[in-house]
Amino acid sequence: MEISNNSTQITLEVSTRSPHPEELTFCKIPFFLSVAAFGSELITRSQAKRILARFESFEKVELDFTGIQLTGQGFADELARVWPLSHPATQLFITNATEPVEKMFRHVKGRPDLPQPAVPVNIKEGTDIISHADAKSVRK
Repeated sequence: MEISNNSTQITLEVSTRSPHPEELTFCKIPFFLSVAAFGSELITRSQAKRILARFESFEKVELDFTGIQLTGQGFADELARVWPLSHPATQLFITNATEPVEKMFRHVKGRPDLPQPAVPVNIKEGTDIISHADAKSVRK
């Protein structure tokens, strides 16, 4: 996220864009991230943990998988099952996943032998899963 040094906005103006302006917090504003900045192949749990760092501060996070060709089972399991189990207040949305990437996420989400989160990660085609009208888009 970049903030201009010449910005004329004040904290109150930014925080009142939240769906709950009385709380004066950023955590209610949906967060958008293009994961392609992390490489075209996301294989390991540690890569997922780096991407997920501090997302617990948000209610909704949209992860754009445009440009990602491959995900490993460890990465997909951490992002779609392990992390959501310990952060049930944050809803994750995966958008623009290729067929192989989507297949890996569906595989880890469909394991009946492992605990699954109460609120599953949503895998959707296209973008705008979270209403962009409600928040400023943040893309890296």
